[in-house]
Amino acid sequence: MKKRRSERLFLLLASILLLAAFAWFSVYVCPFCLSTPSAGPAPSNPNVVAKVIDGDTIELASGEKVRMLGINTPEKTEPYYAQAKERGIGLMQYKTVRLEAGTEDKDQYGRLLRYVFVDGVNINEIMIREGLASTYFFSEKTPYYAQLRAAQKEAQREGKGIWAPSRWPEKNCLELKELNPFGDDEFVEFQNDCPQTLALNGIYFKDAGRKTYTFTEMEMESGKSVRVYSKPGMDSKTVLYWNQPQHIWNDEGDQLMVRDANGGLILYYGYPMD
Repeated sequence: MKKRRSERLFLLLASILLLAAFAWFSVYVCPFCLSTPSAGPAPSNPNVVAKVIDGDTIELASGEKVRMLGINTPEKTEPYYAQAKERGIGLMQYKTVRLEAGTEDKDQYGRLLRYVFVDGVNINEIMIREGLASTYFFSEKTPYYAQLRAAQKEAQREGKGIWAPSRWPEKNCLELKELNPFGDDEFVEFQNDCPQTLALNGIYFKDAGRKTYTFTEMEMESGKSVRVYSKPGMDSKTVLYWNQPQHIWNDEGDQLMVRDANGGLILYYGYPMD
């Protein structure tokens, strides 16, 4: 009987010592071991990225939004939008960033205009180099111009992401005849270099920014051309109007990208440097 009491007393004392040791370890050695993992770091550092809105826009822990300079990623309706956003999350979300300003502090929406660096790496450049963004500036004097242009040319050569070539069988038939970015009569003109008639339905082109024009119910006969003016007007068989209230093509420099309905690249032209 005394032996059983001794055993129970021993087990009780051992349990008390074990609990005391566990409590001491939790408080003094590893205070975070029992805590629930958070979704990300606490927003005490204003330069921590709290949210990646899309491939070229982030929100800081301070609440300020940042539009990444020198790049443009696809919109929600365009191919590679999801890939660009996911890559941005992997590169920046919950990480401390260093922000570098350009020639302007904010855009018309109140967003900071910045180059974004993580551990010394230019994230803007990575997005371009991986084919998830195109360059978006109009002057060689822009910071990192040469660096970002070189990254884009590499992505173009390798057909990465947004530079993947179109699978449209007649993609080589469509030629850029002229792009005139000057004055109120700015236009872009295409020509059919093949013997067959081209059906352009669903083919679209855009500038370096967000402006997009899509052909609908459009056929181009062999050897014929079609001209698209940016200004308002009445369409005819060979002359179309974008009906934009302001100029599309930047005088100093811009990019023209022609794509099929699936986003495959048919034609690219950049000026004045390309």
